[in-house]
Amino acid sequence: VLSDAEVAALYNGSQACVGTSFALQSPTFAGANYVWSGGSGVFTPSNTVPNPTVTNAVAGNEFLTSTITKNGCTSVYNTTVVVNALPVITAAALPNPACIGQMVSLTASGTHVYTWVGPSSSLLGTTNTQITNFTPLAASLYEVSVIGTNTLTGCASLPQFSVVTVPSALSLVSVLPSATIPGAAITLVGSSLE
Repeated sequence: VLSDAEVAALYNGSQACVGTSFALQSPTFAGANYVWSGGSGVFTPSNTVPNPTVTNAVAGNEFLTSTITKNGCTSVYNTTVVVNALPVITAAALPNPACIGQMVSLTASGTHVYTWVGPSSSLLGTTNTQITNFTPLAASLYEVSVIGTNTLTGCASLPQFSVVTVPSALSLVSVLPSATIPGAAITLVGSSLE
């Protein structure tokens, strides 16, 4: 039977992220009965197998115990898994709304590394805090998302979205004819700036 120190060496210091699963492992003995207990998560497929997977754990230290019984003898092993919270980030786009051809500055804050995804190939996979090379070329609603990753824990945020509104360009209006007679009808002609 392994000592607590030997088992602790297998687990202590292990880390996971909220929303992910992590695997546990007990020493395996033929004919033994296993019971895992503790923590905030759910043991899958059950807490009575040597090596369950834990899901739905909340952020914090998960103190877990494996109790192994064989031939009337019981051994108890303890381990700790650190479940890290996801980073919380904010994203913004300025100016918003923007004009066709106007450079839009996309910014994010709250963690270490950012991955942008958007309507422009220049944004795909870009890892900067501030992006200034997104220029809308047509009137539309542009959805841009960003995921932030904490480089210390490896945990990634939920996507944050910014919708950049680019309205249709204004129209130039001219008066025909250019010289008019009092009381005569005039015609307004519009032309798009797009």
